[in-house]
Amino acid sequence: MNKRKIPVYILTGFLGSGKTTILLNMLEKVKQQGLEAGIILNEIGSMNVEGHFFQKNRVIELLDGCICCSIKEDLKGGLNKIKEEAKVDLLFIEGTGIANPKEIIDVITDIHFIDSFEIYSIISVIDSSCFLEYKSIFSSSKEIRSLLDEQLENGTLIIVNKMDLVDEKIRAKIRKKIDEQIKHKVVKVQTSMGKVDPEILLKKRVDSITISARKGELETLTKHQHRNHSIQVIKINNIPAIHLKLFEKWLQTVSAQIVRGKGVLYAGNKGRRMFHFQFSSKQVLFSELENKSDIEPCIILIGYAVSGENIESSFWKEVVHSNIPV
Repeated sequence: MNKRKIPVYILTGFLGSGKTTILLNMLEKVKQQGLEAGIILNEIGSMNVEGHFFQKNRVIELLDGCICCSIKEDLKGGLNKIKEEAKVDLLFIEGTGIANPKEIIDVITDIHFIDSFEIYSIISVIDSSCFLEYKSIFSSSKEIRSLLDEQLENGTLIIVNKMDLVDEKIRAKIRKKIDEQIKHKVVKVQTSMGKVDPEILLKKRVDSITISARKGELETLTKHQHRNHSIQVIKINNIPAIHLKLFEKWLQTVSAQIVRGKGVLYAGNKGRRMFHFQFSSKQVLFSELENKSDIEPCIILIGYAVSGENIESSFWKEVVHSNIPV
């Protein structure tokens, strides 16, 4: 029986967009369902002025930095605490207004956490009253525009908040901007004051696929595939020793779908050498692990509109079943 994974909801959005209001809305629904929620709150400053909203919840505060950069290790520490205690039914992570959700996703899907946590949704909150200003080359910086792009493009649910503060002309421009930027299918909700149906907020919107490569077969262990989901996380387990050059070549063939890859692999004579790999921007980097400890070989792939069936067949055909000595 597979160990139960803790569902994770990531809330992202620029400063003042209304993330905390959305989070409180979700917490109320979870409480009604009799579930225990864990919360990781991130603040740039040394004090969380909104902490009083969450006094009755299991809260881990990450202060004096941003989850995705200077306190990334603190996020890992917080996840370890929750994993060890195992007292929560689900977990909410609210990043700072300047957090890049890709980096948070990267931590959750680390080999040390992927079997304990499962991303259910990345909720991106937009402040309608400032969105066009932030997106303009005349009134914002390149860094702000890039950050907004990342927060939007990685969202599996987009909440266009504070619509009551703009007229219909501005609303139409916001909708057009978002539609021009986001080409994949994603649910978009327009609202004011963070009022969104909790059922919509808590819906699972990220595919998780685990594939087992063993004894000449690929057996799908768990598969939750819904083609309208924008992000998929695929984990390949039980990997035999493989040829690294073939693996690198294979990664390039699936790079149109895969935006991020990582994991550990056996290679070398009789599979005695273990390598850690990182794949992003169509570049792969291998580094040999001297201390293998108890790490099991696995591959973690993150992409958009990924076909689990295609990954299964191509990985087996092009890498595992190559008949080329490792």
